[in-house]
Amino acid sequence: MRFLITVVGLAILLSGVCYGDPLVPAVGVAEFEMLDEARQRSIKLRVWYPKQDGKNCEDTQICLSVNTRSDQTVLLMHGAMGSVRSHNWLGYAMASQGFVSVGIDHFGESWSYGVDTLEPSSVLKLGLRPADVSFVLNQLSNNVLPGSSLAFANLHFSWQNVSAIGHSSGGMAAFLLAGAKVDTHAAFTYCQTAAARADLSCRYLNKPLPQVPAIESHFDSRVKRIIALDPAGGHLLSKESLQVLSIPVMVVGSQQNDFLPFARHAGYYAKAIKGAELVSLDSGEGHFVYLDECDHQYEAMGVSLCKDRAGLSRKDVHAALYPKIFRFLYSNS
Repeated sequence: MRFLITVVGLAILLSGVCYGDPLVPAVGVAEFEMLDEARQRSIKLRVWYPKQDGKNCEDTQICLSVNTRSDQTVLLMHGAMGSVRSHNWLGYAMASQGFVSVGIDHFGESWSYGVDTLEPSSVLKLGLRPADVSFVLNQLSNNVLPGSSLAFANLHFSWQNVSAIGHSSGGMAAFLLAGAKVDTHAAFTYCQTAAARADLSCRYLNKPLPQVPAIESHFDSRVKRIIALDPAGGHLLSKESLQVLSIPVMVVGSQQNDFLPFARHAGYYAKAIKGAELVSLDSGEGHFVYLDECDHQYEAMGVSLCKDRAGLSRKDVHAALYPKIFRFLYSNS
């Protein structure tokens, strides 16, 4: 087992990740846009990586440090109508510990393409996200991005051993990639009950969806472990398919949730998935505490993306999660 986090390094993470410290690799950030021609679908990437300046990198798009982990990579996935640009706290932390971390923005569900492209119905087109991810992994496995004559990186590293970290709908997409299957009938039935009145995710499901064939699968064997941050879609994924997932899973959930009832989403996943580790936040953390600190006025279903409950520090929440996240990654390597 390879531990990159020293006692000093962990202290750095807990104090807010001081990226200029000589014990922590410099972090580079790059953004790319590619086209999946077969589906005529644009895909945006944000990559956080351990950076090396200049040397032997003239013909590559990113220049990796010799200390980059070559055995494991990280995939970040955002929530509905969001962007991985709001998960810098995770991307920087991963890269500071040697991981190449790739975030994917999904067209129709991400403001990074422009607010005029947002389409709430995309949330329920559940095959789009997994297909985006598998396409990206195929390209990166070849160390090339469509439309570029340059190699993606100066070093080779494994895209066969991916840790998927997803917030909200991103967490649900990670479970689909691990082999979970959809039960749209059960989801619509649940959303008509009194128990679902506080479940804001049901506002996306205001009419029955076509029943997805039980055999349909979005499984991608390259996803080897999952960290789901307040995952959505507990009403959409069948318990039977979750019970047979065979990879390590950590679920982080907010008990006093202002968007997704804990018992029907994060709590549901933690109970249904055999051996899943549950990190339960019970100090008033809401659904959007897993985003970067921010000060804009945007809301989702009437819930602020930036304003947390009084007395709650988003920075402190993130600092408390760092050691749990890294312990999970290293103990399941």
